[in-house]
Amino acid sequence: MVAAGAADVVSEQKFAPVALTSLLKERLTNTAVLTARARAAYSLGRPDAARKLADLAEDAAAVTVKRDA
Repeated sequence: MVAAGAADVVSEQKFAPVALTSLLKERLTNTAVLTARARAAYSLGRPDAARKLADLAEDAAAVTVKRDA
């Protein structure tokens, strides 16, 4: 998400209330940047991610679950 421009990484050293407040104010007050970051995040979405993750978990547990869809 960082590479796509949809997220920030804040090191543990810099993760403090003042720094976080500053970053959030900067991010949330610039609507053009906020919109671009939202679009970047949306572009990375996977609509079927939950189902795929559940399938992987079921396979790992050797469990079969009957689904309606």
